[in-house]
Amino acid sequence: MTKPDILDESLELQPTAEQNQAIHRAVWNLPKPALYSGWKITPLTREKLLRIFPPLHPKTVAHHVTFQFGPDAIEPVPAQLAVCGHAFSSEVEALVVAVDGSVRRPDGGTFHVTWSLAPGVRPVQSNDLLACGWEEISPLQFNATPFVKR
Repeated sequence: MTKPDILDESLELQPTAEQNQAIHRAVWNLPKPALYSGWKITPLTREKLLRIFPPLHPKTVAHHVTFQFGPDAIEPVPAQLAVCGHAFSSEVEALVVAVDGSVRRPDGGTFHVTWSLAPGVRPVQSNDLLACGWEEISPLQFNATPFVKR
């Protein structure tokens, strides 16, 4: 077999859709698309909530309350947040959160903080847990900052 002297012009090198998007963002100085948005729990609040609600599973999450998922997720406005419920299983633990008095997310789910996880369990499983019900508790207001995860 002989080595060709020139590049075979029948081979067209096309960027992938993901590469095209990255190039477009770079040229127009656009931010990366959003993964999700919500309210990030402040460090001091997280510390206090962890003392009040010690995690039941080995992996502690206790990071944020999700507002929206996907590339169109927008940063939410500042809101009053309060832990108002608790749910757990052998795999996942979540704290239900009222945002300006409502636990209902725009997508129909329940506002919550994934609190702790058993090994190998993903945070998204909190949604399935909460769809099966949760225990109401006395509301406890807390501080969190709006954010978009990119």
